[in-house]
Amino acid sequence: MASWTYDADLTKDKDRVRFLVQDTVSTRQLFQDQEIKWVLSQEPNVYMAAAALCDIQATKARNVSSKTVGSLS
Repeated sequence: MASWTYDADLTKDKDRVRFLVQDTVSTRQLFQDQEIKWVLSQEPNVYMAAAALCDIQATKARNVSSKTVGSLS
């Protein structure tokens, strides 16, 4: 089951990664806990894990299309 948690005490690597990628607001969740934990298991430290997640987020953003309505876009 997917979950999203954040503790601003930053005692866990998962929370440190969330802080580094600014995934700290529960109403704007970027990654689930399990996704972060898996990336942490693949990378040597929290900084490399955060960088990998930023790459993933940038890839997701490329798929966002723009829309124009009248003079607004």
